[in-house]
Amino acid sequence: MTGSTPAQSLAGQPPGQDAKESWVPMIAIALGQVIMSFNVASLPVATGGMVKSFNVPPTTIATGIVMYSMLVAGFVMLGAKLNQRFGAVNVFRATVVLFGCAQVLMTFSPNATVVITAQGLSGAAAAAIVPSLVALIAEN
Repeated sequence: MTGSTPAQSLAGQPPGQDAKESWVPMIAIALGQVIMSFNVASLPVATGGMVKSFNVPPTTIATGIVMYSMLVAGFVMLGAKLNQRFGAVNVFRATVVLFGCAQVLMTFSPNATVVITAQGLSGAAAAAIVPSLVALIAEN
């Protein structure tokens, strides 16, 4: 023995006291939820400016919002299957990168078609992020 008392656990902690875990995974999970919420909340606010910038009707910009929502709703079960097959952490990492790239594309989009495409990519990524967030929250 290395001088530990019988009252200490194998982890070196007194009984009834858990080892301190890092908050980094939970912070990453929370930020993942924030970016998805921000995407949905910011587009309706920016619709007027986007209509003026792209010189298109508001329904065209609203199509981007619908594209995001429909892909999330339609492919969340596929995202859950990807989580089972490849692991929640791997899927979370890959889809957050995809979501970030789609948001960069959205930011620098030259026309409404690119906006709709970027929102489609964001929706596909979010469809896999949602089940991975559930798994990661339960794990951590």
